[in-house]
Amino acid sequence: RDSSTSRGLGDVYKRQDDIQIVCQPMDSYTDEINTLKENVLTDVELGNNKVTGQITLDRNKYLCLTIPYSKGWKVYVDGERQKLYNANGQYMAVYLTSGTHNVTLKYSTPLLKEGALVSLAGVVIFAMQLVINKRKKRE
Repeated sequence: RDSSTSRGLGDVYKRQDDIQIVCQPMDSYTDEINTLKENVLTDVELGNNKVTGQITLDRNKYLCLTIPYSKGWKVYVDGERQKLYNANGQYMAVYLTSGTHNVTLKYSTPLLKEGALVSLAGVVIFAMQLVINKRKKRE
């Protein structure tokens, strides 16, 4: 049975019997956090549409970055472009081999150049139409 009720303006309220509480054991929380801190990007520099850093890994693994995934991002590892993965449904990740790596992320707005060309073409066509209309008025 549906226990939700509506009180106008699209608000939906759930009854207390629909609430589920989930408990996550915290016994190993500190150990898990310390494990995550073992391999992090260091010497991070933020620039205009660019993030750089260095990482040293003792084994092959994915570097998960808490930057929202977007098709405009490109990743370079030691100067070579690598595949950028959508991690955890919202973040970015790149696969790295063991060793020390320089990681560079660059962002460019998708289709920006194409959009600028279309806009420029529109301005040129508009200017041509103005010239044509002026010539027709003279005749």
